[in-house]
Amino acid sequence: MKRIVLWFSLLSLVALRAWGDSVEDGNASYRQGDWDGAITNYTKAIEQNPASFVAYYDRGMAKKAKADLDGAIADYSKAIELQPTRCIFYNNRGNAKLAKDDPVGAIVDYNKAIELKADYADAYLNRGAARNANRDEAGALADYGKVIELKPDSWQAYLRRANVECNSSGMIDNWEIPVVTGASVDKLDAAMTDYSKAIEINPDLAEAYYYRGFIQYLKSRFDHANADVAKTKSDLDGMIADYTKIIGLQPTNANAYCFRGIAKSTQGDPAGGRADFNQAIQLDPANVKALFNRGVARAGEHDLDGAIADFSQAKAGKPGNNAVAQLNANLSRIYCARAGDKWLKDDAAGTLADLNQAIELEPANAEAYRNRGVIEQTKHDYKSAKADYTKALELDPSDLTLRKTLDQIKKHLKE
Repeated sequence: MKRIVLWFSLLSLVALRAWGDSVEDGNASYRQGDWDGAITNYTKAIEQNPASFVAYYDRGMAKKAKADLDGAIADYSKAIELQPTRCIFYNNRGNAKLAKDDPVGAIVDYNKAIELKADYADAYLNRGAARNANRDEAGALADYGKVIELKPDSWQAYLRRANVECNSSGMIDNWEIPVVTGASVDKLDAAMTDYSKAIEINPDLAEAYYYRGFIQYLKSRFDHANADVAKTKSDLDGMIADYTKIIGLQPTNANAYCFRGIAKSTQGDPAGGRADFNQAIQLDPANVKALFNRGVARAGEHDLDGAIADFSQAKAGKPGNNAVAQLNANLSRIYCARAGDKWLKDDAAGTLADLNQAIELEPANAEAYRNRGVIEQTKHDYKSAKADYTKALELDPSDLTLRKTLDQIKKHLKE
């Protein structure tokens, strides 16, 4: 009888050893980034020991790394079924749910993880992200504050809290740059403080420099509107410093060159701005913001052909609707200006072509209609001139001189 017991003990030991080897092999594959190899080995471990919550959990980690979120959630759930008191299992299942765009389900899991471990900083950090994704900004801010209380050196918490503060201020990093109000400034200042703290902890944090620089750009607009010259200069100096830091960390970051160019141009350094826009476009020929801003710079220098080329190239990059509207409005004005140059050179056909293009791009361009009416009037095409003058007045009723001209045209046609 003793021999049989010993025999079965040896079998158990061999099975345990095989299971442990499979888990270790899975871990080795995981460390090497071989997710398929890791999954194969963890699966083998589960076959050897179906009650192994460790193997299920580890396989869930590998599946999540491979972006098999459903598989990861299933494995985490099995690990929880086998070992329901491990807070990290709930935390990581929450991460998989959040990655699957299920913030509500993720919050349930993070709540459970925090219930099991009240000082679980990672769960608060992740719940903050889920709450923010669920549009609960107050809850997200509270969670990030809790992380900072538990782990004062968590640059992730400062960075994420700053991102939420920026969002709540109305700061939009796209073509809809908002008009900053006094209330927004308070929130932007809070975000700047958090970005600065994140940078203090992690000096190589490019994302924090990027948004801190953008906040300073917004504040420069606010301070300029309030005629505060010193603050405006300080804001732009800080913006240049932050984007210069990003360029040092990421020399191929086209957007960093673009925003530094904007700051330089705003500070009255057009050559420096143009150099940065050129560098941004060299790094990213489809960079809409850099093309737009270089186009603005060229238009300011009366390089109208160059400006048209930049705006047209920006449009070819298929930007969003807001960007297209701005590009069209700028192109329309530039075609109008170029039409004026051609008119002075007695190029009536070229003038008319540019004015037609200006109107096609921006149907609300009163100047283009008015100037086209002038061309038509000189060609004695009074009916067309009447139509264009009428449209121009409809768009700009304050033009009294044009109103008199239109009255004369109507009288002439009547006679």
